[in-house]
Amino acid sequence: MSLDQCKAERTIVVKPENFFLSDKAFYKVRRSLLEKGKAPAKFIEEDKSPEEMDNVFFHGDRFEILVDARGYRPEELRCVITANNINVSAQKKECANEAEKNIMMSRNYQLPQDIIPENGNCCLSSDGILLITAPWKC
Repeated sequence: MSLDQCKAERTIVVKPENFFLSDKAFYKVRRSLLEKGKAPAKFIEEDKSPEEMDNVFFHGDRFEILVDARGYRPEELRCVITANNINVSAQKKECANEAEKNIMMSRNYQLPQDIIPENGNCCLSSDGILLITAPWKC
């Protein structure tokens, strides 16, 4: 990794939002789902595996990544973006029957072209849908 890429690395604060189907923060990505023939309401069904929910959309001006982060709070999620890479990780501890277990999730996305990390945005809906977006570098 070059020095310029290290400087461009940015950890984005995950902003808590309302429900995926109604919050304005998710308006554009709901349209992206509809354009791909997926009903947004079907996207968040409880019986879907996390891998089925993850979606990546490339647009002329930006990318959008949807990640299933159900069960995690914003402070348990970490999103790091560089000029061409997105890394999402989450970790939490659960205690049950006097036992403690660590639950982790990790996703890494290599982008097809450079983005502007400083303009990246990360939102978590109250029903556990994580949206990461940033504009392409011109």
